[in-house]
Amino acid sequence: MKNAVLIFGVCCALLIAGCKKDSSGSEPSGGINVSGTVQAFGGQVISGAAVQCYAGTAVTGSPAASGTSNASGVWQVAVNAAGRYTIVISAAGRPTAYINVVIPSGQTSVAAGTTILAAQQITGTVNDAQTGSAISGATVRFFVGSNNDTTGYRFPDLTTNAQGQFTTALTLGTYVYAIHAAGRVPLVANRSVTDTTATQFTTTVTQPVPAGQMRIVLNWGSKPSDLDSHLTGDSTAVAGRPRYHVYYANRVVQAANGDTVAYLDHDDVTSYGPETITIFKFFPGTLRYKIHDYSNRNTTGSHFMSDSSGATLRVYTSAGLVREDHIVTGIAGNQWYAYDINGATQAVTFVNTIRDGVSNPADSSFRPVALPPKQAAK
Repeated sequence: MKNAVLIFGVCCALLIAGCKKDSSGSEPSGGINVSGTVQAFGGQVISGAAVQCYAGTAVTGSPAASGTSNASGVWQVAVNAAGRYTIVISAAGRPTAYINVVIPSGQTSVAAGTTILAAQQITGTVNDAQTGSAISGATVRFFVGSNNDTTGYRFPDLTTNAQGQFTTALTLGTYVYAIHAAGRVPLVANRSVTDTTATQFTTTVTQPVPAGQMRIVLNWGSKPSDLDSHLTGDSTAVAGRPRYHVYYANRVVQAANGDTVAYLDHDDVTSYGPETITIFKFFPGTLRYKIHDYSNRNTTGSHFMSDSSGATLRVYTSAGLVREDHIVTGIAGNQWYAYDINGATQAVTFVNTIRDGVSNPADSSFRPVALPPKQAAK
């Protein structure tokens, strides 16, 4: 199976009275009608595309039904039973599309929507969340689907090279990918493809987190080049002690007995991440986790972090990945106040506020205008 051929078609159920004609103009001989449209990127219809419908989520054996798109790009096939099907759509000179369709019991017709036979070239990189180093030999699997569902059609495995990279091409649609690497927590995440512009993305997998600890991992895109993680919290349980602040100029905080309280595992300044902070010890009080757009620290009203970064946060404990959050778009500001963490219960609250300048007034330890320059800090 060619690596440069993947797609997810949007599938929606639509009850239709009676039967439609198939692409050849004849009436389907009973069963359940499945129909859709094939287009090129830009909306041009594709006629003569081959359509094969396989039972289940694997493309093996003989198809349960087959057809061809007509002069309007419309296709239709008939299957005998409800259930899950994988539909393969191919046309000369274009990438092949794969669609998962679920037909509920009692349904007589299903509209599979519009399938666009156009691909995006993707270069992905898998790094270690704590060191930032590339991970070779990791297995990357793509599935047709969304919402972290890995039960859809599975494409052939990819393996990262010595630089931690893999390459593929995804046709327009939504996908789920899973990354498995030795000694790391498996990662399952979603990825959408909306255009044909070649792109690259970097993601990270982390080593298991010991019981009682927490790790927060930030990844983003090519712009801005430098996003910084900041964590503030109570350094001891003694009342009146100042709040600690872990960031690029103060990477480790230790308790009076020398135990590490929190540590900035990795600071990235050249896009993508990771920016990783591990919390080793918790004390009563509220920890605050924020992200500062260092690249645009002197710009008021910047939209770079919100609209360009595509920032993603993942929180890990000994239970594995416990939450994943994404930055919202359309909001000006160079600071993303992401989490409040309860020091007594370790419960994480998604604050999700973007603003300029000073953080929460109750937390005077983080004022971006007063941060030391990185040239002096590193």
